[in-house]
Amino acid sequence: MGISHTRILDTGLLYTHPRGHPFKPSLKHLTKKYLKKEIQAGEHNSVEDAICALQLAKLKVRKLAAVANIVSARKRKKLWN
Repeated sequence: MGISHTRILDTGLLYTHPRGHPFKPSLKHLTKKYLKKEIQAGEHNSVEDAICALQLAKLKVRKLAAVANIVSARKRKKLWN
């Protein structure tokens, strides 16, 4: 979408495209790859799209939080050693 807002997460910006910038991955591709679901196969369903976008955003936040915890633990370990 290309919208910058404090309360909007664009999954096309959260996940990188295999060909890099300026390309953005499609919601259909991201859902198939990370959620193992097929969407947008027939009639467009905006509710399904919104649910998948939210699930992808939550997945990315959880992964980033896990990485932050690992980095934080390593820093604490270095402080005590």
